[in-house]
Amino acid sequence: MLDFFELSIEKPSSKSARAEAWSVSKNHHTAKFLIGLTPQGKVCFISEAYGGRASNKQITIESGFLDKLQPGDVVLTDQGLDLDGHVGMRQAKSDITAFTKGETQLSFDNVKKTKEIAKLRLLMDRAMGLLKLRFKILGGFFPSNHRSSASDGTPTADQVLKICCGLINLCPSLIREQDDLVLVYTGDDVASQEPSELLQEVEDS
Repeated sequence: MLDFFELSIEKPSSKSARAEAWSVSKNHHTAKFLIGLTPQGKVCFISEAYGGRASNKQITIESGFLDKLQPGDVVLTDQGLDLDGHVGMRQAKSDITAFTKGETQLSFDNVKKTKEIAKLRLLMDRAMGLLKLRFKILGGFFPSNHRSSASDGTPTADQVLKICCGLINLCPSLIREQDDLVLVYTGDDVASQEPSELLQEVEDS
């Protein structure tokens, strides 16, 4: 499963850097990452930081994620991110939630498929929500030179996000026996629950 995570950064000094980092969806400058999640609810891939202007497809193609696919793998993406041609070359396939596309209603098979995909999306929504809720540092502003190398050659923003995702992987499983409550990740919060309730659910799972 793929999703994109944006960290707010300070306004870059140069005009070109400001243009590269501007995120239309967030309405400010960001560093943008591709995050991959397994069906077991574990983070399995984190791209390097891109400017907020970069498209989801550009990041997916350039990040090296596709090179890690094995024959038979299935990549779950949101609508608007068409990867069929790219993953097909690696004998894998991509999938998105089914829509009516002008039909009056979904077929039985598509309804079943959509429900299964929705359960998987729930895991990604929980992971993205927990990153924001558990690690307040991700809600702040990073230096605009988010690509400048640290002592080991890894940019600071990359280091911080990788550490936070690693800690999320050490948390109790995001998978629960009853998954009838759907959380909606809006990019800033989890819309269907108070943060304290969500954290308590994870601690009790």
